[in-house]
Amino acid sequence: MRKAQRELTLLRSLRSSNREESLAILQKYVGAASGDMNLRRRYIEALLTAGKTAEAAVEAKLVLDIDPYNLPATMLLANAYLELGLYDRCEQVCNGYLDISGQCFEFEELRETAIRRRNAA
Repeated sequence: MRKAQRELTLLRSLRSSNREESLAILQKYVGAASGDMNLRRRYIEALLTAGKTAEAAVEAKLVLDIDPYNLPATMLLANAYLELGLYDRCEQVCNGYLDISGQCFEFEELRETAIRRRNAA
């Protein structure tokens, strides 16, 4: 029943033409189902899409407090830091994940982008 309700919520939020309405729907259900990492990831992605990068970074950090090895949340956090111009933090997140995983093309590329942007600034 809960899974069906979650899927319905996701569909409703994705079909909504109003971004603010979509975010409100997701935020409501994230608060009610804080342990649902898939729903939280969708909410973070929606925040990033809506240009609410700082809020997305906070949400990603909250997910990582619960599950420090969550790859999607780590990638979303690193991307949020990159968009916010926090290149050192982006690099730290990437290095932290690479220390755990050994090698990950996406994090290596993101780290290099952060370094290039920091050096250009």
